[in-house]
Amino acid sequence: MTPDQIARVEASLLALGPELDRVAEDFYGRLFAAAPDTRALFSTDPKIQAAVFAAELRATVFLIRDHRAFRNGAANLGSRHHARGVRAAHYRVARPHLLAALAHASGDRWSAETEDAWCVAYNLVAELMMQGGATHLSPAR
Repeated sequence: MTPDQIARVEASLLALGPELDRVAEDFYGRLFAAAPDTRALFSTDPKIQAAVFAAELRATVFLIRDHRAFRNGAANLGSRHHARGVRAAHYRVARPHLLAALAHASGDRWSAETEDAWCVAYNLVAELMMQGGATHLSPAR
């Protein structure tokens, strides 16, 4: 990610403020409508799951500048997701729904550049999470 892309993602997330929990709820609504089978991956109350997702998204985004912490945090998150049954196909399915929820909540603040930055950020996080999931499978760490 470029410094400008990182700044765009951070700024767009900060602009959402406490609305991020609603973005998370919107994301899950969109995801479950498009891919009903993904609902089985979540056993937590939807409101709690949305709050956890929002907190994890905040934490992950604001770690991007600290490469080592970001890499380790995303890999650990991926390992936990893998243990719950999340696989590579789920990351592909989820991306457009997260971007749509962010764009909807951002309104006029959402731009093509912001969307591009979020695509790069999402792909980077997903790749690190999938690596974390693969490490979870490996008998030797």
